Parts: sequence; structure tokens; C-alpha cells
Amino acid sequence: RISELAVAVGKALVATDRLQEVPEEESRFAPPASASPPPQEAGSDAPLVGQVKGIGGVIEALQKKYAMSKGERLRVVAESKELWKFEDERNVPKTHCNQGWRWVLEAVDEVRPAAK
Repeated sequence: RISELAVAVGKALVATDRLQEVPEEESRFAPPASASPPPQEAGSDAPLVGQVKGIGGVIEALQKKYAMSKGERLRVVAESKELWKFEDERNVPKTHCNQGWRWVLEAVDEVRPAAK
């Protein structure tokens, strides 16, 4: 004897009704993430440079690590005991300074091009 549930499942599997696509504005899923890095702020063509080490300072990734690409710069907005935190929920370990990231200071950037 076949149960009513088995009959309902069988009918659902062989049904020929076409499914309707959900309109984009009603979709609950986010669009796919783009492979390109996030756009820089409009109007700021100059690279991001900090004046302090710590909160308010700027770090630069030395390698592809910490969900950052090599050379990407971010401003530090908070800290915990072991991490520097950025505006977009990313963070880096404080102990990895000059290994995976470095501080970007205004005075250091002015001296570097002159040395070449």
C-alpha cells in the first residue's frame, strides 16, 4: 500500500509545470561579488597616507594576505589587544608589522622616491 506522502512526492517529481523566476527586486540573495578590488573613494587620486602609527594611521599590505591584495592600503579605525581593525570589518595582527604589512607614513613616502 502506497502512502499519501509517497503519491504527493511522485506527482511533484513528474510535474510539468514551469517554475517562475523570482524578480530581482524580490530576491533575497546578494548579487555575485566582483573579482576586481573595491573602487577607491571618488575624488581621491592620491594614495592613502597616514601621519601616525595606530588608530587613524594607514597600513599597506606587503603580500596577498588578510583579505587584501599586495599594495592595498587601509585606514585603521580601531584596535584590540592583538589586532588593528579597519573600516570594512577587515583586520591584521599587530605582530605581523613589516612581515605582512607596514605603516604608511607621510615622511617615509617623501624620502623614498628621492633615494632612487
